[in-house]
Amino acid sequence: MTVPAEITAGTTVQWIEAAGVDLNGAPATSASWTLTTYLRMNHTHEGATVVGTARSDGGWTMLIAASVTINLDPGTYYWQSRLTSGATVLPYGQGTLQVLPNLYYTGLPAAYDGLS
Repeated sequence: MTVPAEITAGTTVQWIEAAGVDLNGAPATSASWTLTTYLRMNHTHEGATVVGTARSDGGWTMLIAASVTINLDPGTYYWQSRLTSGATVLPYGQGTLQVLPNLYYTGLPAAYDGLS
């Protein structure tokens, strides 16, 4: 899995995932499988769903738009990826990532305490 370890709220995030393996040990490629990654944290209504786009090499391009990441609170997120094909659902990976705050501003900046 190549999910980034850190992302910044308000930015576009992209990574590439390789094909997986099905229950029989055969390649699970984007031709017949969907790769979805879920991001969640310990705050109500905080998360994102990322559905991969098929690549010609059988893997997926994963993309989270800046319009989605701008709504993510800074902190630790837990992610889990899974492959689906019809009724078959397979684990693909899981872990954590850090969402860093968005420091962008317009006009005069307000005070910012990076320690809290």
